[in-house]
Amino acid sequence: MKTEKIIAAALALVLALSVFAAWNPVPVGAAAKTGPEAGDCVYIGATTPDASYDGVTGGQPVKWMILDPAGTNFGKPGVFLITEELLGGTEQYNGYGYILFNDFSVPGVRQRVDVEWQGSMAQNWCKSFYKNNLTKQEQAAVLAATKTDEPYDYSMLADNGPSDYTLRFDSSKLEGDTVFFLSPEEAVKYFPDHESNPGRIATYNGSPFFWWLRTPYIPFSMEFNISSVAPTGLLQYSRASANTIASARPAMNIDPGRILLWSAASDGKPKTADGKLTALSRDTSEWKLTLLDKSLSLKVDR
Repeated sequence: MKTEKIIAAALALVLALSVFAAWNPVPVGAAAKTGPEAGDCVYIGATTPDASYDGVTGGQPVKWMILDPAGTNFGKPGVFLITEELLGGTEQYNGYGYILFNDFSVPGVRQRVDVEWQGSMAQNWCKSFYKNNLTKQEQAAVLAATKTDEPYDYSMLADNGPSDYTLRFDSSKLEGDTVFFLSPEEAVKYFPDHESNPGRIATYNGSPFFWWLRTPYIPFSMEFNISSVAPTGLLQYSRASANTIASARPAMNIDPGRILLWSAASDGKPKTADGKLTALSRDTSEWKLTLLDKSLSLKVDR
Protein backbone atom coordinates (compact mmCIF):
# COMPACT_ATOMS: atom_id res chain seq x y z
CA MET A 1 0.00 0.00 0.00
CA LYS A 2 1.56 3.19 -1.12
CA THR A 3 0.42 6.58 0.17
CA GLU A 4 0.61 9.58 -2.08
CA LYS A 5 -0.03 13.17 -1.12
CA ILE A 6 -2.21 14.79 -3.76
CA ILE A 7 -2.66 18.54 -3.79
CA ALA A 8 -6.35 19.38 -3.52
CA ALA A 9 -5.87 21.94 -6.23
CA ALA A 10 -5.37 19.14 -8.76
CA LEU A 11 -8.79 17.74 -7.93
CA ALA A 12 -10.30 21.19 -8.19
CA LEU A 13 -8.71 21.55 -11.61
CA VAL A 14 -10.30 18.28 -12.75
CA LEU A 15 -13.63 19.62 -11.52
CA ALA A 16 -13.06 22.85 -13.40
CA LEU A 17 -12.29 21.01 -16.62
CA SER A 18 -15.39 18.88 -16.24
CA VAL A 19 -17.52 22.01 -15.84
CA PHE A 20 -16.03 23.50 -19.01
CA ALA A 21 -16.69 20.26 -20.85
CA ALA A 22 -20.35 20.37 -19.78
CA TRP A 23 -21.06 23.64 -21.57
CA ASN A 24 -24.05 23.54 -23.86
CA PRO A 25 -23.41 23.95 -27.59
CA VAL A 26 -23.48 27.55 -28.77
CA PRO A 27 -26.62 28.41 -30.75
CA VAL A 28 -26.05 29.22 -34.41
CA GLY A 29 -25.01 32.85 -34.77
CA ALA A 30 -24.26 33.30 -31.05
CA ALA A 31 -20.86 34.64 -30.01
CA ALA A 32 -19.05 32.38 -27.56
CA LYS A 33 -17.66 34.13 -24.48
CA THR A 34 -14.43 32.38 -23.63
CA GLY A 35 -13.83 34.10 -20.29
CA PRO A 36 -13.97 37.38 -18.39
CA GLU A 37 -13.52 40.59 -20.35
CA ALA A 38 -12.62 44.17 -19.49
CA GLY A 39 -15.69 45.80 -18.01
CA ASP A 40 -16.98 42.58 -16.45
CA CYS A 41 -17.17 42.30 -12.67
CA VAL A 42 -16.00 39.81 -10.06
CA TYR A 43 -16.79 39.50 -6.35
CA ILE A 44 -13.81 39.37 -3.99
CA GLY A 45 -13.63 40.25 -0.30
CA ALA A 46 -16.40 41.70 1.81
CA THR A 47 -17.36 44.97 3.45
CA THR A 48 -16.92 45.14 7.21
CA PRO A 49 -19.89 44.04 9.34
CA ASP A 50 -20.52 47.61 10.55
CA ALA A 51 -20.58 48.86 6.92
CA SER A 52 -17.75 51.29 7.62
CA TYR A 53 -16.26 50.63 4.17
CA ASP A 54 -19.30 51.25 2.02
CA GLY A 55 -22.79 52.66 1.84
CA VAL A 56 -24.30 49.18 1.59
CA THR A 57 -25.18 46.65 4.26
CA GLY A 58 -22.08 45.38 6.03
CA GLY A 59 -20.62 41.96 5.37
CA GLN A 60 -21.52 41.99 1.67
CA PRO A 61 -19.20 40.89 -1.17
CA VAL A 62 -17.17 43.67 -2.77
CA LYS A 63 -17.82 44.07 -6.49
CA TRP A 64 -14.70 44.72 -8.60
CA MET A 65 -14.57 45.88 -12.21
CA ILE A 66 -12.06 44.10 -14.45
CA LEU A 67 -9.80 46.70 -16.03
CA ASP A 68 -7.54 44.17 -17.76
CA PRO A 69 -8.24 40.41 -17.69
CA ALA A 70 -4.73 39.48 -18.83
CA GLY A 71 -2.27 42.09 -17.56
CA THR A 72 -1.37 43.97 -14.40
CA ASN A 73 -0.77 47.70 -14.16
CA PHE A 74 2.98 47.01 -13.84
CA GLY A 75 3.43 45.01 -17.04
CA LYS A 76 3.18 41.41 -15.84
CA PRO A 77 0.50 38.76 -16.47
CA GLY A 78 -2.44 39.09 -14.11
CA VAL A 79 -5.96 40.41 -13.68
CA PHE A 80 -6.19 44.13 -12.90
CA LEU A 81 -9.22 45.15 -10.84
CA ILE A 82 -10.82 48.25 -9.34
CA THR A 83 -13.93 48.46 -7.16
CA GLU A 84 -17.03 49.30 -9.14
CA GLU A 85 -18.48 51.43 -6.34
CA LEU A 86 -16.81 53.87 -3.99
CA LEU A 87 -15.86 52.92 -0.47
CA GLY A 88 -15.45 55.15 2.53
CA GLY A 89 -14.50 55.35 6.17
CA THR A 90 -16.69 55.62 9.23
CA GLU A 91 -17.07 59.38 8.75
CA GLN A 92 -19.69 60.65 6.32
CA TYR A 93 -20.53 63.96 4.68
CA ASN A 94 -24.13 64.40 3.47
CA GLY A 95 -24.42 60.62 3.20
CA TYR A 96 -21.10 60.09 1.41
CA GLY A 97 -18.48 57.93 3.09
CA TYR A 98 -15.01 59.40 2.73
CA ILE A 99 -11.39 59.10 3.79
CA LEU A 100 -8.62 61.68 4.15
CA PHE A 101 -5.57 61.50 1.92
CA ASN A 102 -3.55 62.98 4.76
CA ASP A 103 -4.28 65.14 7.79
CA PHE A 104 -1.92 68.11 7.87
CA SER A 105 -3.22 69.25 11.23
CA VAL A 106 -1.27 66.38 12.82
CA PRO A 107 2.03 67.64 14.31
CA GLY A 108 5.06 66.51 12.32
CA VAL A 109 3.28 66.04 9.01
CA ARG A 110 5.35 67.82 6.38
CA GLN A 111 3.51 69.84 3.79
CA ARG A 112 5.07 68.89 0.47
CA VAL A 113 6.58 65.50 1.27
CA ASP A 114 3.46 64.07 2.89
CA VAL A 115 1.23 64.80 -0.07
CA GLU A 116 2.92 61.79 -1.66
CA TRP A 117 1.35 58.34 -1.72
CA GLN A 118 4.02 56.47 0.23
CA GLY A 119 3.32 56.84 3.95
CA SER A 120 0.02 58.66 3.45
CA MET A 121 -3.19 57.98 5.35
CA ALA A 122 -4.68 56.89 2.04
CA GLN A 123 -2.02 54.21 1.60
CA ASN A 124 -2.59 53.05 5.17
CA TRP A 125 -6.32 52.78 4.46
CA CYS A 126 -5.52 50.47 1.52
CA LYS A 127 -3.22 48.35 3.70
CA SER A 128 -6.00 48.02 6.26
CA PHE A 129 -8.49 47.04 3.55
CA TYR A 130 -6.14 44.29 2.31
CA LYS A 131 -5.65 42.98 5.85
CA ASN A 132 -9.23 43.18 7.12
CA ASN A 133 -11.50 42.80 4.10
CA LEU A 134 -9.86 40.00 2.12
CA THR A 135 -9.62 36.39 3.27
CA LYS A 136 -6.19 34.79 3.72
CA GLN A 137 -6.75 32.86 0.52
CA GLU A 138 -7.64 36.06 -1.37
CA GLN A 139 -4.64 37.88 0.11
CA ALA A 140 -2.35 35.13 -1.17
CA ALA A 141 -3.73 35.67 -4.69
CA VAL A 142 -2.95 39.41 -4.76
CA LEU A 143 0.22 40.46 -6.57
CA ALA A 144 2.38 43.19 -5.04
CA ALA A 145 2.77 46.10 -7.46
CA THR A 146 6.02 48.00 -7.94
CA LYS A 147 6.18 50.72 -10.58
CA THR A 148 7.00 54.38 -11.15
CA ASP A 149 4.68 56.75 -12.98
CA GLU A 150 6.45 59.67 -14.61
CA PRO A 151 4.98 63.22 -14.57
CA TYR A 152 1.80 63.29 -16.62
CA ASP A 153 0.03 66.09 -18.50
CA TYR A 154 -3.74 65.73 -18.51
CA SER A 155 -5.74 67.67 -21.10
CA MET A 156 -9.38 68.32 -20.30
CA LEU A 157 -10.08 69.10 -23.95
CA ALA A 158 -8.72 65.75 -25.08
CA ASP A 159 -10.94 64.15 -22.44
CA ASN A 160 -14.04 65.89 -23.83
CA GLY A 161 -13.94 68.37 -20.99
CA PRO A 162 -15.51 71.84 -21.09
CA SER A 163 -12.28 73.75 -21.75
CA ASP A 164 -8.75 73.50 -23.12
CA TYR A 165 -7.07 73.23 -19.75
CA THR A 166 -4.04 71.11 -18.90
CA LEU A 167 -3.12 69.79 -15.48
CA ARG A 168 0.41 68.55 -14.82
CA PHE A 169 0.68 65.78 -12.26
CA ASP A 170 3.90 64.72 -10.59
CA SER A 171 5.52 61.28 -10.55
CA SER A 172 4.42 58.65 -8.08
CA LYS A 173 5.59 55.22 -6.97
CA LEU A 174 4.15 51.92 -5.91
CA GLU A 175 6.62 49.94 -3.83
CA GLY A 176 5.23 46.47 -3.23
CA ASP A 177 1.67 47.79 -2.76
CA THR A 178 -1.06 45.15 -2.78
CA VAL A 179 -4.08 47.47 -2.72
CA PHE A 180 -3.70 51.03 -3.98
CA PHE A 181 -5.31 53.94 -5.81
CA LEU A 182 -4.90 54.63 -9.53
CA SER A 183 -2.56 57.28 -10.91
CA PRO A 184 -3.99 59.97 -13.26
CA GLU A 185 -2.34 58.26 -16.23
CA GLU A 186 -3.91 54.92 -15.29
CA ALA A 187 -7.33 56.53 -14.82
CA VAL A 188 -7.16 57.85 -18.40
CA LYS A 189 -5.63 54.66 -19.82
CA TYR A 190 -8.24 52.30 -18.41
CA PHE A 191 -11.14 54.76 -18.74
CA PRO A 192 -10.11 56.48 -22.01
CA ASP A 193 -13.04 58.87 -22.36
CA HIS A 194 -15.11 59.92 -19.39
CA GLU A 195 -18.20 60.43 -21.58
CA SER A 196 -18.19 57.29 -23.74
CA ASN A 197 -16.72 55.16 -20.94
CA PRO A 198 -18.76 56.09 -17.86
CA GLY A 199 -16.86 53.66 -15.63
CA ARG A 200 -14.73 56.57 -14.42
CA ILE A 201 -17.87 58.04 -12.86
CA ALA A 202 -18.23 56.06 -9.65
CA THR A 203 -20.98 56.19 -7.07
CA TYR A 204 -21.28 55.98 -3.31
CA ASN A 205 -24.64 54.61 -2.24
CA GLY A 206 -25.97 55.25 -5.75
CA SER A 207 -24.79 58.85 -6.18
CA PRO A 208 -21.64 60.04 -8.06
CA PHE A 209 -18.92 61.40 -5.80
CA PHE A 210 -15.22 62.37 -5.74
CA TRP A 211 -12.57 59.64 -5.47
CA TRP A 212 -8.86 59.89 -4.73
CA LEU A 213 -6.00 59.09 -7.07
CA ARG A 214 -2.46 58.65 -5.71
CA THR A 215 -0.39 61.31 -7.52
CA PRO A 216 0.51 64.85 -6.36
CA TYR A 217 -0.38 67.91 -8.40
CA ILE A 218 2.96 69.28 -9.54
CA PRO A 219 3.01 73.12 -9.01
CA PHE A 220 4.95 73.79 -5.83
CA SER A 221 2.90 76.94 -5.33
CA MET A 222 -0.10 74.63 -4.82
CA GLU A 223 1.12 72.56 -1.91
CA PHE A 224 -1.08 69.89 -0.29
CA ASN A 225 -2.79 69.08 -3.62
CA ILE A 226 -3.37 65.56 -4.86
CA SER A 227 -5.07 64.16 -7.96
CA SER A 228 -8.66 63.01 -7.82
CA VAL A 229 -11.66 62.27 -10.04
CA ALA A 230 -14.71 64.52 -9.96
CA PRO A 231 -18.32 63.21 -9.98
CA THR A 232 -18.38 64.14 -13.69
CA GLY A 233 -15.50 61.75 -14.42
CA LEU A 234 -13.02 64.52 -15.22
CA LEU A 235 -9.64 64.54 -13.49
CA GLN A 236 -8.87 67.38 -11.08
CA TYR A 237 -6.73 68.16 -8.06
CA SER A 238 -7.95 68.43 -4.50
CA ARG A 239 -6.46 69.79 -1.33
CA ALA A 240 -5.19 66.73 0.52
CA SER A 241 -5.96 67.98 3.99
CA ALA A 242 -8.49 67.61 6.76
CA ASN A 243 -11.02 69.94 5.12
CA THR A 244 -11.15 68.09 1.77
CA ILE A 245 -12.90 64.75 1.41
CA ALA A 246 -13.19 62.09 -1.26
CA SER A 247 -14.05 58.42 -1.28
CA ALA A 248 -11.75 55.46 -1.85
CA ARG A 249 -11.74 53.37 -5.01
CA PRO A 250 -9.04 50.74 -4.44
CA ALA A 251 -7.38 48.69 -7.17
CA MET A 252 -5.36 45.46 -7.07
CA ASN A 253 -3.86 42.73 -9.26
CA ILE A 254 -4.69 39.02 -9.06
CA ASP A 255 -2.13 36.33 -9.80
CA PRO A 256 -3.45 34.18 -12.69
CA GLY A 257 -1.55 31.21 -11.29
CA ARG A 258 -3.84 31.30 -8.25
CA ILE A 259 -7.07 31.14 -10.26
CA LEU A 260 -8.57 27.67 -10.63
CA LEU A 261 -11.95 28.61 -12.03
CA TRP A 262 -14.06 31.53 -13.22
CA SER A 263 -17.76 30.84 -12.61
CA ALA A 264 -20.92 32.88 -12.98
CA ALA A 265 -21.99 34.65 -9.80
CA SER A 266 -25.26 33.21 -8.50
CA ASP A 267 -28.23 35.43 -9.42
CA GLY A 268 -25.82 38.18 -10.45
CA LYS A 269 -24.51 38.58 -6.89
CA PRO A 270 -23.37 35.92 -4.41
CA LYS A 271 -25.64 35.30 -1.45
CA THR A 272 -22.70 35.41 0.95
CA ALA A 273 -19.11 36.56 0.94
CA ASP A 274 -18.13 33.11 -0.35
CA GLY A 275 -20.77 33.15 -3.07
CA LYS A 276 -22.19 30.07 -4.70
CA LEU A 277 -21.01 28.16 -7.75
CA THR A 278 -23.49 27.94 -10.63
CA ALA A 279 -23.31 26.59 -14.14
CA LEU A 280 -20.99 28.61 -16.33
CA SER A 281 -22.76 31.05 -18.61
CA ARG A 282 -21.84 32.07 -22.12
CA ASP A 283 -23.01 35.64 -21.61
CA THR A 284 -22.33 36.39 -17.96
CA SER A 285 -20.64 39.64 -17.01
CA GLU A 286 -20.45 38.96 -13.26
CA TRP A 287 -18.03 36.34 -12.00
CA LYS A 288 -16.82 34.53 -8.92
CA LEU A 289 -13.29 33.19 -8.52
CA THR A 290 -12.30 29.81 -7.20
CA LEU A 291 -8.76 30.32 -5.92
CA LEU A 292 -5.98 27.84 -5.30
CA ASP A 293 -5.44 27.05 -1.64
CA LYS A 294 -1.94 25.61 -1.27
CA SER A 295 -2.53 24.78 2.37
CA LEU A 296 -4.98 21.99 1.51
CA SER A 297 -3.95 18.44 0.65
CA LEU A 298 -5.41 14.95 0.62
CA LYS A 299 -3.88 11.58 1.40
CA VAL A 300 -5.00 8.75 -0.86
CA ASP A 301 -4.16 5.12 -0.05
CA ARG A 302 -3.76 2.61 -2.81
